[in-house]
Amino acid sequence: MSKQRRQNGFWNSLHIKRGTSGTSNELSFSVLDKRKEQDVPPESSINVEKIGGVYLQTNGRSIGLRKAKERGKKEAGVKKPHLSLPAGITPTGQNTGTTPVLGSSEGSGVESSRESRKQKKRRERALADPEAEISRRKRNRTVRRVLFGAVVSLVLAGVGFYSVQYVMNQYQTQLDGMSLLQRGLDELTTADDLVLPMDGVVTGSVDETTVETITQVEEGISGAQVHISAAETFAQDAAETLTTDEERAVADKLSESAQARRDMMEQAQIIMESEKMAISAIASMQECWTLLIQADQLIKDAAALVQNTTVENVQASQEKTQEALDLLYQAQILLAQAQEAYPNANLSMYGPYIEVRIESCQYAIASDEAIYLQDKATAEYNNDMFNQCEAQAAELASSLPAEPAAPILTAFDEDTQQARDSYLDARIRASQSDAYIRDYLGQSEQ
Repeated sequence: MSKQRRQNGFWNSLHIKRGTSGTSNELSFSVLDKRKEQDVPPESSINVEKIGGVYLQTNGRSIGLRKAKERGKKEAGVKKPHLSLPAGITPTGQNTGTTPVLGSSEGSGVESSRESRKQKKRRERALADPEAEISRRKRNRTVRRVLFGAVVSLVLAGVGFYSVQYVMNQYQTQLDGMSLLQRGLDELTTADDLVLPMDGVVTGSVDETTVETITQVEEGISGAQVHISAAETFAQDAAETLTTDEERAVADKLSESAQARRDMMEQAQIIMESEKMAISAIASMQECWTLLIQADQLIKDAAALVQNTTVENVQASQEKTQEALDLLYQAQILLAQAQEAYPNANLSMYGPYIEVRIESCQYAIASDEAIYLQDKATAEYNNDMFNQCEAQAAELASSLPAEPAAPILTAFDEDTQQARDSYLDARIRASQSDAYIRDYLGQSEQ
C-alpha cells in the first residue's frame, strides 16, 4: 500500500501524458477537473527524498530511507535516464514555476526560458478554465490546418497553372511550326504554276516547242523565284520554332525542296537559251530541206521534157530548170542561216549537195540554149555534164540525214547534257522532298 501511494503521488505531480501539450491528445475535461479538485498538501507536508540519484516526493510519508539508501548504493554507477519533474517542483521541494530536467546544465539559454514561460502560461490557462483552453487549442489547430491547406492548394494551383500554361505554349508552338511548314509548301505550289510549264519545255521535244512558249516561261521565272524565297523564309522560321528533331527535319526538307526548284530554274535557263537557238536553226533547216525537195522535182521534170526536143518542150524545160536553180539559191541561204543560228551543229554535208545541184541546173540550161541554136555538140556536152552532176548529187544525197534537224538536235543534246543532268537531279530532289513534306503534314493532320 505504501508503494502504491508513493507511485500515485509521484505520477500525480507529473503531466498526465507526455508530449501531448497542444495536440489532439489534450487532457480531457474530467481529468482536468479532477486535477483541479485535488487537494494539494501544504508545502510543509511535502518531503523529497533522493533515491538512486533521483528526487521523489513522499507527501510526508516515510518510504524506508535505510533500504532506499542501500538500494541507491547498489545502483550507484548505473546511468539513469533523465526524468522531468513536475512544473513548479524542484529537487528541494520548492515551487519555482519552471520544469528543470535532471542531468541537464542550468541556464539552458534564452530560448529554453521563453519556452518555459509559454508552457507556464499554457498550464495556468488550462487549470483556470480547461474547457476554454481546449477549445482555444482546437481552434488554433483548425486554423493552422485551414491555412496549411489553403497554402498547399495555392501552391498546387500555381504549379498546375504553370504546367498547363507550359503545355499550351508547347502546343501552340507546334501549331505555329506546322502552319509555317504548310505556308511554305503553299508557296512552292504557287511557284509550280511556272515550274510545271518550264519542266515541259525542258523535258519535251525541241522541235515541238515554240520560241513564244520559252519566252513566257523565262518571263515568269522572276515571279516564281519570289515564291521560292518566301518558302525558304518559312522553312527557316519553322526550323527555329519547332522543337523536335523530326519536325526540324521537315523544315530542312522544305528548304531542300525550295533550293531544288531554284537549281531547276538555273539549269532550265541554260537549256532554254540553247533551245531557242536550236529552234531557230531547225526552222531554217526544215525550210531549206523543203526547197531542196521542190528543186529536185523541178529538175527531174525538166529532164523529162527534153526527151522530146520540140521547141515548146525545150522552152518549158528551161523554165523549170531556172525555177529549180532559184530554189537552190534560196536553200543555200537558209542553210547559212541555220548554221549561224546554231554554230555547233554540223551541217557541212548539205553544202556540197546544194552546190552540185546548182551546177547541174546550169548545165541543163546551157544545153537547152544550144538546142535553140541547133548547136548539137555543145548541147550534148552540157547534157553529159548535167548527167554527171546529177550522179554526184545522188551520191551525196545518200549520205544526208533522214531528218534535216538531226545534226542540230545532236549538237543541242551534247551542249546541254550537263545542264540537263543537273536539272533532272534537282527535279528528283524536289519531288522526294515534296513527298516527305506532304506525307508528314498529312500524318500530322490525322
